[in-house]
Amino acid sequence: MRNKKYRVVLSIDGGGIKGIVPLVILDHIVENFKAIGKKVIIPDLVDLFAGSSTGSVICASLMHKNRDGKQQFKIKDVLNLYLTKGPQIFRKEFSEYYNRGNNPLKVVLQRNFGSTMLSDLHPEFMFLSYDLVENEPYLFSKKSSDIGEVSVAEALIASTAVPGYYPPIKMRQYELADGMLACKNPGKFAYNYAKLCFPGETVLMISLGTGFKKDERKDWIEDEVCKAHEYLYNISQIDRDFYYLRLQPELKRASSDIDDTSQENLKALVDDTLDYINSTAHFGRLFDLMHIKFGMKYAHI
Repeated sequence: MRNKKYRVVLSIDGGGIKGIVPLVILDHIVENFKAIGKKVIIPDLVDLFAGSSTGSVICASLMHKNRDGKQQFKIKDVLNLYLTKGPQIFRKEFSEYYNRGNNPLKVVLQRNFGSTMLSDLHPEFMFLSYDLVENEPYLFSKKSSDIGEVSVAEALIASTAVPGYYPPIKMRQYELADGMLACKNPGKFAYNYAKLCFPGETVLMISLGTGFKKDERKDWIEDEVCKAHEYLYNISQIDRDFYYLRLQPELKRASSDIDDTSQENLKALVDDTLDYINSTAHFGRLFDLMHIKFGMKYAHI
């Protein structure tokens, strides 16, 4: 990809409270820029945001701008939200309470995004949900015909309605539930959407997982995560205009549960991700690719 301009796709997995993992990774990327005197924000680096479940919340939060056109929430703001409000939002013990209409995630999303509509978001995006009526994936995107009628908060509530935690959201003829029912890893959908948005252009996909347990038996959701990764890796071997980087930390101390919001587990999620950052060679390749896109030299930290 030497001296070749390309589009960047940021794809973020679902995973409830484990959204802490990709947030720590993104914070590392931004801090790397700061270390060489470059003040950047993630939307400056990305041409297409794609998320499933908690990944959609992270993407929308980083895309959201205030009235002055500046980024409303920095990565550290979103990470702090997960660390401080996560116990109220993601604990399954509260699921019966939530199903009676008491939805703290809905309150947080409505407060943070207000009346912002999907049509107000920039750049391109794709948030994955699942329609229980037709039993098929449902995509919120800039190419949706009704984008001007749906608020960001509504779309995110529909994309994070995990069965057993939150009831499905009725939206016109659809009954929408959590995007993980379609696929926890939205990368395959993001690839197809990127080809639609950027025909004939070279694409780099940065796919952020929410962690995995090495020796833990996989359920069907985690099987689909692996299948999506294998699909994208194989495509990258034959599509000369598609470059793929998957960042998926191993959870050595943290739980793989999407609702373990104990203080011990929140700390373990951060620590496991930092260990991964310090031990993997993937970040060197990532920053080299960013050098090509922006014509900068990077100091890896």
